[in-house]
Amino acid sequence: MYKCTLTPKEMLRDLQSCKPYVLKHFTDERYRAFLQVLYKDDYIAALPTLQILIKEIGISSKKFHSLLRELFEAVSINEIPMKVNQTVCVFEYVSEDKVLSFQMEGLLHIPNIGDRIELPFFARCFNNLYVKEVNHTIEIDGSHKLIFMLTHSAPNLFWKFRKDEALLKKEITLQEYFEHDLVLQQKLKLGVLF
Repeated sequence: MYKCTLTPKEMLRDLQSCKPYVLKHFTDERYRAFLQVLYKDDYIAALPTLQILIKEIGISSKKFHSLLRELFEAVSINEIPMKVNQTVCVFEYVSEDKVLSFQMEGLLHIPNIGDRIELPFFARCFNNLYVKEVNHTIEIDGSHKLIFMLTHSAPNLFWKFRKDEALLKKEITLQEYFEHDLVLQQKLKLGVLF
């Protein structure tokens, strides 16, 4: 069995973030009062104390912790299949004088870092863009969001590899990893790579 090291409040917050999945899969009568109280308000600002929740549900502290752990473990060890409803691709380009951001659905091919992208509908202002970075997020509504950061110049894949290697070898810290590339290149004594 999975041993959880989170506090009960952290488990409650995590359960709130996957509300649609929990409500769909835990329809048993013994969870009803617990879930009704947990999901009756949107506790984004502040979650009430555990004593208030226990009193409102009307069960013992031991039973509360038992149900909480049972629900959390079912979610965290994938007893509940979480289904992605749709995939949305967001393309973003930011420079000193131009900003471009748009969404697309139903993209048949997902671009990789370094891929060149032509946008005929933005050709006058944004031609020859390259994928610099790809980020994934799973939204609470069940959608998968792919965020593509674009740049005008082809990314230097050697520099990305070297930067990742420096982080793994502890030549730089995680904070330094996100500093400007010129500063990092000087620290690693590489000269200018782009």
